[in-house]
Amino acid sequence: MPARPSFRLPTAFAGADLAGDRIALGLLAANLVGALAMAIVLATAGTGLPAVLVQHLDAAGIPDRWGPPRTLWRIPLIVVGVTAMNATLAWFLARSDRFAGRFTLATALVVQLLAWIALFDYV
Repeated sequence: MPARPSFRLPTAFAGADLAGDRIALGLLAANLVGALAMAIVLATAGTGLPAVLVQHLDAAGIPDRWGPPRTLWRIPLIVVGVTAMNATLAWFLARSDRFAGRFTLATALVVQLLAWIALFDYV
């Protein structure tokens, strides 16, 4: 009978403080699942959007920038970028302060919440 394949993390990841922190890993997973869900929502709702969307309002509330619906893909890309930056920062912060690493990952969820609000404004 062939041997079962085993999965092991590289030593740089396995020995990291965040790798053993269930709360931090849960926050990171919530960020990634939320970003994936945002992309799925945008992909499924993209066909029902108008050809031109208002992208910006001036101080008086008058539209001053328009664009095609494909520009909405910037929202999930920003979420993924913020998640990647915060995960990297949390990786280094967790060495000295575990709470700071968790807090950094939680702030990415706050940014994602604001991105969901922006997305639902169009979809």
